[in-house]
Amino acid sequence: MTSLTQIEDHILLGEILVRNKMPWMSLGEPWQNQETFAEVKRLFPYLCDDNVKLKDGQFEWQHYTRLAQQRLKDLGVLEKVNPDLKDGLWVKVRE
Repeated sequence: MTSLTQIEDHILLGEILVRNKMPWMSLGEPWQNQETFAEVKRLFPYLCDDNVKLKDGQFEWQHYTRLAQQRLKDLGVLEKVNPDLKDGLWVKVRE
């Protein structure tokens, strides 16, 4: 069962990623989700709890990372490289 503290950590992670616009991504450089997850975990290990998984087996913090990607897409910062595919390939189109 996910604790309130874990949920708060994951929400904070998502907020940090949106507020800072995933600064490790260079304009026009595509990133796979797995690369993004590795970078997020490297930068924010204290917010990436690998003990909390969703029903599909993915870590909950990765779900919040994907939500941040979607929010940045809505803000016009990120775009999916192949919008019709679920290939996890994203690109930063503006700072």
